[in-house]
Amino acid sequence: MNRFLIHFAVIAMFIAAMLFTSCKKDVQKDKQFFVTFVADNGSSPTTMKVTEGKTVPKPEDPVKDAPEGLYKGPPICTFNGWYNGNTPWDFDKDIVSANITLKAKWSTNAVDISKQMSPEILTKAVSYVNANASAETTFTLVLASNVTSKASQLMNVAGAQLTIVGTGATRTISFFRQY
Repeated sequence: MNRFLIHFAVIAMFIAAMLFTSCKKDVQKDKQFFVTFVADNGSSPTTMKVTEGKTVPKPEDPVKDAPEGLYKGPPICTFNGWYNGNTPWDFDKDIVSANITLKAKWSTNAVDISKQMSPEILTKAVSYVNANASAETTFTLVLASNVTSKASQLMNVAGAQLTIVGTGATRTISFFRQY
């Protein structure tokens, strides 16, 4: 009878262990949130999943082509960091507690020529260079569309240089002379 009781006790412990492990509460999974990166026409990852209470892995800095406009020197867009609203995001300290959107902030060496837009952009750019350049000053005009302009205004600063380039494609610049 002792054998029977030993087998019964072993089987009862096995069944109790099985019931105990199957009745355990489900382990709660960590909450996951989405971090969305908006690069303002620059290159970047679009979204990343991050566990609640964790920091966001810092993505590679995005790059961006200069938009249409006049630039002193070559056109440059400088990435200034990722921002949550107006606050810079600190990838080493800031933690995720909800879905968030981080936006890229940029600065450029653009010259304000009063909301330049094609086709007036060429005339405004030449006027600005003539009024503000000295010898050896370089400017770059980036065009987002084809331009037709009167040939009545020419560069008149000795040694100044104005380079004209197109964004994303070859652009055509047509001059005509008014008689």
